[in-house]
Amino acid sequence: MVRMVIGRAVLCLPCLLGGVDAARAAALDQGPVAIGDSLAMTVYLRPHRRHALERFDRALQHPGDPLFHRFLTRDGFVAGFAPTGAQCATVDATLRQLGYTIGAVFPNHLAVQVTGTAGTAQRAFGRALHRGSLNGRSGIASLTAPTIPSALSPLLRGLGGTDTLLPSHPGALGAPASMVRGDAAAAADNARGHDAPSNFETRYEVIKLVAAGAAGRGVTIGVVTLSNFQAADAPQFRSRSGIAVGADHLTKIDVDGGTDPTTPYSDGDPGERDLDVQQSGTIAPRARVLAYVTPNRGNATVLDGFEAAASDDLAEMVSCSWGKAESDVSANDATGAPARTFYLDAFHDVFLEMAAQGQTVFADADDNGAFEINRFDHPVFDGGTRVATPFSSIHHPSSDPLVIAADDTRTLVTTAPAGFGGRQEAPRLRRDGR
Repeated sequence: MVRMVIGRAVLCLPCLLGGVDAARAAALDQGPVAIGDSLAMTVYLRPHRRHALERFDRALQHPGDPLFHRFLTRDGFVAGFAPTGAQCATVDATLRQLGYTIGAVFPNHLAVQVTGTAGTAQRAFGRALHRGSLNGRSGIASLTAPTIPSALSPLLRGLGGTDTLLPSHPGALGAPASMVRGDAAAAADNARGHDAPSNFETRYEVIKLVAAGAAGRGVTIGVVTLSNFQAADAPQFRSRSGIAVGADHLTKIDVDGGTDPTTPYSDGDPGERDLDVQQSGTIAPRARVLAYVTPNRGNATVLDGFEAAASDDLAEMVSCSWGKAESDVSANDATGAPARTFYLDAFHDVFLEMAAQGQTVFADADDNGAFEINRFDHPVFDGGTRVATPFSSIHHPSSDPLVIAADDTRTLVTTAPAGFGGRQEAPRLRRDGR
Protein backbone atom coordinates (compact mmCIF):
# COMPACT_ATOMS: atom_id res chain seq x y z
CA MET A 1 0.00 0.00 0.00
CA VAL A 2 1.05 3.59 -0.63
CA ARG A 3 1.07 5.85 2.38
CA MET A 4 0.68 9.59 1.93
CA VAL A 5 1.61 12.49 4.19
CA ILE A 6 -0.07 15.80 3.34
CA GLY A 7 2.30 18.15 1.52
CA ARG A 8 5.09 15.65 0.98
CA ALA A 9 4.47 12.01 0.23
CA VAL A 10 6.77 9.27 1.44
CA LEU A 11 5.71 6.30 -0.60
CA CYS A 12 6.24 2.65 0.19
CA LEU A 13 5.89 0.94 -3.18
CA PRO A 14 4.35 -2.50 -3.48
CA CYS A 15 6.50 -5.25 -4.84
CA LEU A 16 4.85 -7.55 -7.33
CA LEU A 17 6.62 -10.65 -6.11
CA GLY A 18 7.36 -9.56 -2.55
CA GLY A 19 10.66 -9.06 -0.78
CA VAL A 20 11.75 -5.67 -2.07
CA ASP A 21 13.54 -3.72 0.63
CA ALA A 22 11.40 -0.76 1.69
CA ALA A 23 14.36 1.63 1.73
CA ARG A 24 15.16 0.84 -1.90
CA ALA A 25 11.54 1.28 -2.88
CA ALA A 26 11.10 4.69 -1.28
CA ALA A 27 9.88 7.43 -3.60
CA LEU A 28 9.33 11.04 -2.68
CA ASP A 29 6.80 13.43 -4.18
CA GLN A 30 8.40 16.86 -3.88
CA GLY A 31 5.32 18.77 -4.95
CA PRO A 32 4.12 20.52 -8.11
CA VAL A 33 6.53 21.91 -10.67
CA ALA A 34 6.33 25.71 -10.60
CA ILE A 35 4.15 26.83 -13.49
CA GLY A 36 6.84 29.19 -14.73
CA ASP A 37 9.58 26.57 -14.88
CA SER A 38 10.87 26.07 -18.43
CA LEU A 39 10.93 22.52 -19.82
CA ALA A 40 12.50 20.99 -22.93
CA MET A 41 9.99 18.70 -24.64
CA THR A 42 9.42 16.85 -27.90
CA VAL A 43 6.16 16.78 -29.83
CA TYR A 44 5.59 13.62 -31.89
CA LEU A 45 3.57 13.73 -35.10
CA ARG A 46 1.60 10.93 -36.71
CA PRO A 47 2.86 9.59 -40.04
CA HIS A 48 0.74 10.41 -43.08
CA ARG A 49 -1.04 7.32 -44.48
CA ARG A 50 0.24 5.00 -41.75
CA HIS A 51 -1.77 2.01 -42.98
CA ALA A 52 -0.27 2.45 -46.43
CA LEU A 53 3.16 2.58 -44.81
CA GLU A 54 2.46 -0.71 -43.01
CA ARG A 55 1.48 -2.31 -46.34
CA PHE A 56 4.58 -0.87 -48.04
CA ASP A 57 6.87 -2.32 -45.37
CA ARG A 58 5.29 -5.76 -45.75
CA ALA A 59 5.72 -5.63 -49.52
CA LEU A 60 9.41 -4.78 -49.10
CA GLN A 61 9.98 -8.16 -47.45
CA HIS A 62 8.08 -10.40 -49.89
CA PRO A 63 10.19 -11.88 -52.72
CA GLY A 64 8.31 -11.59 -55.97
CA ASP A 65 6.52 -8.41 -54.97
CA PRO A 66 7.35 -5.50 -57.31
CA LEU A 67 8.39 -3.51 -54.22
CA PHE A 68 10.69 -6.22 -52.81
CA HIS A 69 13.73 -4.47 -51.25
CA ARG A 70 12.99 -1.19 -53.03
CA PHE A 71 13.82 0.79 -49.93
CA LEU A 72 13.22 4.50 -49.61
CA THR A 73 15.66 7.24 -48.81
CA ARG A 74 14.80 9.53 -45.92
CA ASP A 75 13.57 12.11 -48.40
CA GLY A 76 11.48 9.45 -50.11
CA PHE A 77 9.87 8.58 -46.79
CA VAL A 78 9.13 12.24 -46.10
CA ALA A 79 7.56 12.69 -49.53
CA GLY A 80 5.39 9.60 -49.25
CA PHE A 81 4.54 9.04 -45.61
CA ALA A 82 5.61 11.89 -43.33
CA PRO A 83 3.15 14.60 -42.29
CA THR A 84 2.50 16.94 -45.20
CA GLY A 85 3.81 20.48 -45.37
CA ALA A 86 0.36 21.83 -44.56
CA GLN A 87 0.03 19.53 -41.56
CA CYS A 88 3.45 20.57 -40.25
CA ALA A 89 2.51 24.22 -40.69
CA THR A 90 -0.68 23.67 -38.67
CA VAL A 91 1.29 22.00 -35.87
CA ASP A 92 3.87 24.79 -35.87
CA ALA A 93 1.30 27.60 -35.76
CA THR A 94 -0.86 25.94 -33.11
CA LEU A 95 2.07 25.18 -30.81
CA ARG A 96 3.22 28.80 -31.05
CA GLN A 97 -0.30 30.00 -30.23
CA LEU A 98 -0.28 27.73 -27.18
CA GLY A 99 2.90 29.41 -25.94
CA TYR A 100 5.62 27.01 -27.08
CA THR A 101 8.91 28.01 -28.67
CA ILE A 102 9.78 25.81 -31.65
CA GLY A 103 13.27 24.36 -31.69
CA ALA A 104 14.76 21.72 -33.97
CA VAL A 105 12.51 19.78 -36.33
CA PHE A 106 13.78 16.24 -36.95
CA PRO A 107 14.39 15.83 -40.69
CA ASN A 108 11.95 12.89 -40.85
CA HIS A 109 9.16 15.33 -39.80
CA LEU A 110 7.94 12.95 -37.08
CA ALA A 111 9.26 14.93 -34.10
CA VAL A 112 9.65 18.59 -33.16
CA GLN A 113 11.61 19.82 -30.16
CA VAL A 114 9.93 22.62 -28.23
CA THR A 115 10.40 24.56 -25.03
CA GLY A 116 7.62 25.80 -22.81
CA THR A 117 6.65 26.22 -19.20
CA ALA A 118 5.09 23.67 -16.89
CA GLY A 119 2.01 25.88 -16.91
CA THR A 120 1.80 25.68 -20.69
CA ALA A 121 2.09 21.88 -20.57
CA GLN A 122 -0.73 21.77 -18.04
CA ARG A 123 -3.03 24.11 -19.94
CA ALA A 124 -2.43 22.65 -23.39
CA PHE A 125 -1.86 18.96 -22.66
CA GLY A 126 -3.39 18.41 -19.24
CA ARG A 127 -0.06 17.60 -17.59
CA ALA A 128 -0.19 18.13 -13.82
CA LEU A 129 3.55 17.90 -13.27
CA HIS A 130 5.24 17.04 -9.98
CA ARG A 131 8.89 16.81 -9.07
CA GLY A 132 10.01 13.66 -7.34
CA SER A 133 12.87 11.31 -6.61
CA LEU A 134 13.25 7.57 -6.82
CA ASN A 135 16.26 5.86 -5.25
CA GLY A 136 18.16 9.14 -5.32
CA ARG A 137 17.25 9.98 -8.90
CA SER A 138 15.37 13.24 -9.48
CA GLY A 139 12.85 13.90 -12.22
CA ILE A 140 9.32 14.99 -13.04
CA ALA A 141 6.14 13.06 -13.72
CA SER A 142 2.52 13.90 -14.42
CA LEU A 143 -0.29 12.86 -12.10
CA THR A 144 -2.81 13.14 -14.91
CA ALA A 145 -3.37 11.36 -18.18
CA PRO A 146 -2.31 13.37 -21.23
CA THR A 147 -4.74 15.19 -23.48
CA ILE A 148 -4.17 16.76 -26.89
CA PRO A 149 -5.74 20.05 -28.00
CA SER A 150 -8.58 19.38 -30.44
CA ALA A 151 -6.87 21.29 -33.25
CA LEU A 152 -3.85 18.99 -32.99
CA SER A 153 -5.51 15.68 -32.10
CA PRO A 154 -5.60 14.30 -35.68
CA LEU A 155 -1.93 15.23 -36.20
CA LEU A 156 -0.09 14.44 -32.96
CA ARG A 157 0.82 11.32 -31.05
CA GLY A 158 1.63 13.26 -27.92
CA LEU A 159 4.00 15.45 -25.92
CA GLY A 160 7.19 13.82 -24.64
CA GLY A 161 9.65 14.95 -22.00
CA THR A 162 7.15 15.50 -19.19
CA ASP A 163 7.85 12.11 -17.53
CA THR A 164 11.53 11.77 -16.68
CA LEU A 165 11.59 9.92 -13.37
CA LEU A 166 11.55 6.28 -14.48
CA PRO A 167 14.77 5.63 -16.45
CA SER A 168 15.59 2.99 -19.01
CA HIS A 169 18.02 0.28 -18.01
CA PRO A 170 20.77 -1.66 -19.71
CA GLY A 171 19.62 -5.15 -20.54
CA ALA A 172 22.65 -7.11 -19.36
CA LEU A 173 22.92 -8.20 -15.76
CA GLY A 174 26.64 -7.50 -15.87
CA ALA A 175 29.58 -7.52 -18.22
CA PRO A 176 32.91 -9.31 -17.71
CA ALA A 177 35.82 -6.97 -17.21
CA SER A 178 37.34 -8.09 -20.49
CA MET A 179 34.41 -6.55 -22.32
CA VAL A 180 34.76 -3.07 -20.85
CA ARG A 181 38.48 -2.50 -20.31
CA GLY A 182 41.19 -2.04 -22.86
CA ASP A 183 44.02 -2.82 -20.45
CA ALA A 184 46.41 -5.62 -19.55
CA ALA A 185 43.82 -7.35 -17.36
CA ALA A 186 41.49 -7.48 -20.34
CA ALA A 187 44.24 -8.96 -22.46
CA ALA A 188 44.80 -11.64 -19.80
CA ASP A 189 41.09 -12.42 -19.75
CA ASN A 190 41.11 -12.75 -23.51
CA ALA A 191 44.09 -15.10 -23.36
CA ARG A 192 42.03 -17.36 -21.10
CA GLY A 193 39.32 -17.43 -23.72
CA HIS A 194 36.97 -14.91 -22.14
CA ASP A 195 34.94 -12.92 -24.63
CA ALA A 196 37.62 -11.76 -27.05
CA PRO A 197 36.15 -10.83 -30.43
CA SER A 198 38.26 -13.55 -32.03
CA ASN A 199 36.67 -16.14 -29.71
CA PHE A 200 33.21 -15.04 -30.75
CA GLU A 201 34.23 -15.27 -34.41
CA THR A 202 35.50 -18.80 -33.91
CA ARG A 203 32.58 -20.13 -31.84
CA TYR A 204 29.93 -18.80 -34.18
CA GLU A 205 31.92 -19.38 -37.39
CA VAL A 206 31.99 -15.69 -38.20
CA ILE A 207 35.64 -16.31 -39.06
CA LYS A 208 34.47 -17.83 -42.34
CA LEU A 209 32.78 -14.58 -43.29
CA VAL A 210 35.83 -12.57 -42.28
CA ALA A 211 38.06 -14.88 -44.32
CA ALA A 212 35.76 -14.34 -47.29
CA GLY A 213 36.28 -10.58 -46.99
CA ALA A 214 33.06 -9.68 -45.18
CA ALA A 215 34.72 -7.24 -42.79
CA GLY A 216 32.06 -4.55 -42.90
CA ARG A 217 33.69 -2.31 -45.48
CA GLY A 218 31.19 0.32 -46.57
CA VAL A 219 28.74 -0.59 -43.79
CA THR A 220 27.52 1.83 -41.12
CA ILE A 221 26.32 0.57 -37.74
CA GLY A 222 24.21 2.80 -35.51
CA VAL A 223 24.11 2.46 -31.72
CA VAL A 224 21.52 4.24 -29.58
CA THR A 225 23.00 4.52 -26.10
CA LEU A 226 21.99 6.36 -22.94
CA SER A 227 25.39 6.85 -21.36
CA ASN A 228 28.47 8.78 -22.36
CA PHE A 229 31.81 7.12 -23.08
CA GLN A 230 35.48 7.91 -23.22
CA ALA A 231 36.44 8.43 -26.86
CA ALA A 232 39.80 6.69 -26.35
CA ASP A 233 38.34 3.48 -24.91
CA ALA A 234 37.03 1.94 -28.13
CA PRO A 235 40.26 2.31 -30.16
CA GLN A 236 42.26 0.96 -27.22
CA PHE A 237 39.94 -2.04 -26.95
CA ARG A 238 40.28 -2.73 -30.67
CA SER A 239 44.03 -2.37 -30.58
CA ARG A 240 44.45 -4.75 -27.63
CA SER A 241 42.11 -7.19 -29.34
CA GLY A 242 44.39 -7.25 -32.39
CA ILE A 243 42.00 -5.28 -34.62
CA ALA A 244 43.20 -2.50 -36.86
CA VAL A 245 42.07 0.88 -35.59
CA GLY A 246 40.67 3.34 -38.10
CA ALA A 247 40.93 7.02 -37.34
CA ASP A 248 37.24 7.66 -37.91
CA HIS A 249 35.60 4.30 -37.22
CA LEU A 250 33.56 5.71 -34.28
CA THR A 251 31.58 8.95 -34.33
CA LYS A 252 29.57 10.27 -31.38
CA ILE A 253 26.35 12.15 -32.13
CA ASP A 254 24.69 13.96 -29.23
CA VAL A 255 20.88 13.80 -29.16
CA ASP A 256 18.82 16.00 -26.83
CA GLY A 257 22.09 17.48 -25.62
CA GLY A 258 23.76 14.12 -25.04
CA THR A 259 25.14 13.42 -21.59
CA ASP A 260 27.61 15.30 -19.45
CA PRO A 261 31.03 14.75 -21.09
CA THR A 262 32.89 15.45 -17.83
CA THR A 263 31.22 12.52 -16.07
CA PRO A 264 31.08 9.80 -18.72
CA TYR A 265 29.47 7.18 -16.48
CA SER A 266 26.88 9.40 -14.86
CA ASP A 267 23.84 8.49 -16.91
CA GLY A 268 23.89 4.73 -16.93
CA ASP A 269 25.82 1.51 -16.77
CA PRO A 270 29.35 1.85 -18.19
CA GLY A 271 29.59 -1.87 -18.95
CA GLU A 272 26.58 -1.87 -21.24
CA ARG A 273 27.63 1.34 -22.92
CA ASP A 274 31.14 0.04 -23.57
CA LEU A 275 29.77 -3.27 -24.82
CA ASP A 276 27.75 -1.39 -27.39
CA VAL A 277 30.34 0.98 -28.78
CA GLN A 278 33.33 -1.36 -28.49
CA GLN A 279 31.89 -4.65 -29.67
CA SER A 280 29.74 -3.29 -32.49
CA GLY A 281 32.67 -2.88 -34.82
CA THR A 282 34.95 -5.69 -33.73
CA ILE A 283 33.68 -8.52 -35.91
CA ALA A 284 33.09 -5.99 -38.70
CA PRO A 285 36.28 -3.97 -38.25
CA ARG A 286 35.89 -2.00 -41.47
CA ALA A 287 32.42 -0.78 -40.52
CA ARG A 288 31.74 2.75 -39.40
CA VAL A 289 29.99 3.09 -36.02
CA LEU A 290 27.70 6.01 -35.21
CA ALA A 291 26.89 6.30 -31.50
CA TYR A 292 23.71 8.30 -30.85
CA VAL A 293 24.21 9.39 -27.24
CA THR A 294 21.07 10.59 -25.49
CA PRO A 295 20.41 11.37 -21.81
CA ASN A 296 18.52 8.80 -19.76
CA ARG A 297 15.44 10.91 -19.02
CA GLY A 298 12.39 8.76 -19.63
CA ASN A 299 10.81 7.43 -22.81
CA ALA A 300 11.22 10.56 -24.90
CA THR A 301 15.02 10.64 -24.96
CA VAL A 302 15.22 6.98 -26.05
CA LEU A 303 12.67 7.67 -28.77
CA ASP A 304 14.61 10.75 -29.88
CA GLY A 305 17.73 8.60 -30.32
CA PHE A 306 15.86 6.47 -32.84
CA GLU A 307 14.33 9.56 -34.47
CA ALA A 308 17.86 10.87 -35.03
CA ALA A 309 19.12 7.57 -36.47
CA ALA A 310 16.10 7.37 -38.79
CA SER A 311 16.44 11.01 -39.83
CA ASP A 312 20.13 10.61 -40.67
CA ASP A 313 19.42 7.38 -42.61
CA LEU A 314 23.11 6.53 -42.56
CA ALA A 315 23.16 3.28 -40.58
CA GLU A 316 22.04 0.08 -42.27
CA MET A 317 21.52 -1.46 -38.85
CA VAL A 318 20.80 0.21 -35.52
CA SER A 319 21.29 -1.44 -32.15
CA CYS A 320 20.07 -0.48 -28.68
CA SER A 321 20.76 -2.31 -25.42
CA TRP A 322 18.58 -0.06 -23.27
CA GLY A 323 14.90 -0.15 -22.48
CA LYS A 324 12.32 -1.01 -19.86
CA ALA A 325 9.38 -3.33 -19.40
CA GLU A 326 6.71 -2.62 -21.99
CA SER A 327 4.17 -2.11 -19.22
CA ASP A 328 6.36 0.69 -17.83
CA VAL A 329 6.55 2.36 -21.25
CA SER A 330 2.78 2.38 -21.43
CA ALA A 331 2.00 3.19 -17.77
CA ASN A 332 1.80 6.59 -16.13
CA ASP A 333 5.17 7.26 -14.48
CA ALA A 334 3.75 8.95 -11.41
CA THR A 335 0.68 6.87 -10.67
CA GLY A 336 1.56 3.50 -12.13
CA ALA A 337 -1.88 3.40 -13.76
CA PRO A 338 -1.78 1.04 -16.74
CA ALA A 339 -2.66 2.57 -20.09
CA ARG A 340 -1.58 2.39 -23.69
CA THR A 341 0.28 5.66 -23.90
CA PHE A 342 1.25 7.25 -27.18
CA TYR A 343 4.86 6.17 -26.71
CA LEU A 344 4.29 2.63 -27.98
CA ASP A 345 2.72 4.02 -31.15
CA ALA A 346 5.38 6.72 -31.56
CA PHE A 347 8.17 4.14 -31.29
CA HIS A 348 6.37 1.99 -33.85
CA ASP A 349 6.06 4.99 -36.18
CA VAL A 350 9.81 5.51 -36.31
CA PHE A 351 10.43 1.77 -36.68
CA LEU A 352 8.05 1.80 -39.66
CA GLU A 353 10.17 4.54 -41.19
CA MET A 354 13.39 2.65 -40.55
CA ALA A 355 11.96 -0.52 -42.11
CA ALA A 356 10.92 1.49 -45.17
CA GLN A 357 14.47 2.85 -45.42
CA GLY A 358 16.07 -0.58 -45.11
CA GLN A 359 17.42 0.03 -41.60
CA THR A 360 17.36 -3.12 -39.47
CA VAL A 361 16.80 -2.46 -35.76
CA PHE A 362 18.16 -4.77 -33.06
CA ALA A 363 17.28 -4.36 -29.39
CA ASP A 364 18.21 -6.11 -26.19
CA ALA A 365 15.53 -8.51 -24.93
CA ASP A 366 16.84 -8.22 -21.35
CA ASP A 367 18.61 -10.87 -19.31
CA ASN A 368 15.51 -11.28 -17.14
CA GLY A 369 13.26 -12.21 -20.02
CA ALA A 370 9.57 -11.60 -19.38
CA PHE A 371 10.23 -10.92 -15.68
CA GLU A 372 12.09 -7.66 -16.29
CA ILE A 373 9.19 -5.72 -14.81
CA ASN A 374 10.07 -7.03 -11.35
CA ARG A 375 13.73 -6.01 -11.54
CA PHE A 376 13.31 -2.33 -10.73
CA ASP A 377 11.36 -0.11 -8.38
CA HIS A 378 8.58 2.13 -9.59
CA PRO A 379 7.39 5.50 -8.31
CA VAL A 380 3.78 5.98 -7.28
CA PHE A 381 2.62 9.52 -6.38
CA ASP A 382 -1.15 9.24 -6.45
CA GLY A 383 -1.79 8.15 -2.86
CA GLY A 384 -3.54 4.93 -3.81
CA THR A 385 -2.47 1.38 -4.38
CA ARG A 386 -0.60 0.79 -7.60
CA VAL A 387 -2.74 -1.27 -9.92
CA ALA A 388 -1.15 -4.69 -10.14
CA THR A 389 1.21 -5.01 -13.07
CA PRO A 390 1.32 -8.44 -14.72
CA PHE A 391 4.10 -10.61 -13.34
CA SER A 392 5.50 -10.90 -16.82
CA SER A 393 6.13 -8.00 -19.16
CA ILE A 394 8.37 -8.23 -22.18
CA HIS A 395 11.21 -5.74 -22.69
CA HIS A 396 10.67 -2.71 -24.92
CA PRO A 397 11.70 -1.68 -27.58
CA SER A 398 12.58 -5.28 -28.45
CA SER A 399 8.88 -6.13 -28.10
CA ASP A 400 7.97 -4.09 -31.18
CA PRO A 401 7.24 -6.41 -34.13
CA LEU A 402 9.59 -4.44 -36.39
CA VAL A 403 12.56 -4.90 -34.03
CA ILE A 404 14.80 -7.97 -33.87
CA ALA A 405 15.08 -9.01 -30.22
CA ALA A 406 18.45 -10.41 -29.19
CA ASP A 407 20.17 -11.26 -25.95
CA ASP A 408 22.38 -13.81 -24.22
CA THR A 409 24.66 -15.99 -26.26
CA ARG A 410 25.51 -19.16 -24.40
CA THR A 411 28.19 -21.65 -25.28
CA LEU A 412 28.74 -25.27 -24.25
CA VAL A 413 32.22 -25.57 -22.75
CA THR A 414 34.16 -28.25 -20.92
CA THR A 415 36.59 -27.67 -18.08
CA ALA A 416 39.13 -29.71 -16.16
CA PRO A 417 39.13 -28.11 -12.70
CA ALA A 418 41.91 -28.69 -10.20
CA GLY A 419 41.26 -31.58 -7.83
CA PHE A 420 39.44 -33.70 -10.35
CA GLY A 421 42.52 -35.46 -11.69
CA GLY A 422 42.23 -33.77 -15.03
CA ARG A 423 38.84 -35.33 -15.73
CA GLN A 424 36.51 -33.16 -17.73
CA GLU A 425 33.21 -32.00 -16.39
CA ALA A 426 30.10 -32.67 -18.37
CA PRO A 427 29.36 -29.84 -20.82
CA ARG A 428 27.63 -26.93 -19.09
CA LEU A 429 26.35 -23.56 -20.12
CA ARG A 430 28.61 -20.59 -19.64
CA ARG A 431 27.43 -17.04 -20.12
CA ASP A 432 29.53 -15.08 -22.58
CA GLY A 433 28.47 -11.66 -21.42
CA ARG A 434 25.95 -11.01 -24.20
